[in-house]
Amino acid sequence: MSADGLNAPDIGTQDSAPEPGPSPSDRTGPPTAPAEQSAAFKAFVLGRAEDDPHARPGWSRLALASLVPGVIGFFWPVGLVLAVAALLRIRRTKQEGRWAALTGLALCTIWAVFGTSLFWKGTSDHQSVRTVSGYDLKAGDCFGPDPSGAALAVEVTALPCSQLHHGEVFALADMGNAVYGGPADSDKGAGDACSAAVAGYLPPGRALPASLRIDYLPPQGNLVVVRPHRTVICAFVDRGTGWTGSLHDTAAPTPTP
Repeated sequence: MSADGLNAPDIGTQDSAPEPGPSPSDRTGPPTAPAEQSAAFKAFVLGRAEDDPHARPGWSRLALASLVPGVIGFFWPVGLVLAVAALLRIRRTKQEGRWAALTGLALCTIWAVFGTSLFWKGTSDHQSVRTVSGYDLKAGDCFGPDPSGAALAVEVTALPCSQLHHGEVFALADMGNAVYGGPADSDKGAGDACSAAVAGYLPPGRALPASLRIDYLPPQGNLVVVRPHRTVICAFVDRGTGWTGSLHDTAAPTPTP
């Protein structure tokens, strides 16, 4: 073997260097930026700006969806949002369905006005004459526009205390265990509970007018079995001339001559 053979490198036995692989940053794409998410939401509402100008635009599904809450009346706030979003998108994409979106918007607006009016009517019932259940009365409510209505009953005519009335609820009292007794025990318990609540309703130093008496409406339920609640409704009633104003106010009520 020559010297050259001893010094020559053995090419066949050398290990080849591994080729570098892709880095983790190359294998995964960049995270979605907030700006891209906002652009995606804007594209959903307004439609794609790069749609084919020669393609025939279809119907807007948002416009058709806005008709459903407008027709049935439920979820009208959702219908308002869908109708507005549909109009914005139709303006951008020239899709069909503008009249459907306008119809849905108008119907949902009608439902909104109707629902709001019912809400305000419900919160202002104490300012109107109405027939209600005696069990729905609360302390301070007045009832009985004439002497024949000067009694608590399952159905009474409630009215503002500023008008002439012949009854005024002054307490919702707890009968205690007397509610579980027989008719005599129940009546006595209701009378005692209402009598004890008189002083807490009248202003200090005011005596109960002689023409008024105490009436009560016992809890609903069977007298033998356990009742669902123990609350008795207590009221002042006057079968005579009646009065205007509330007995709870500092100013004395005005008796009707």
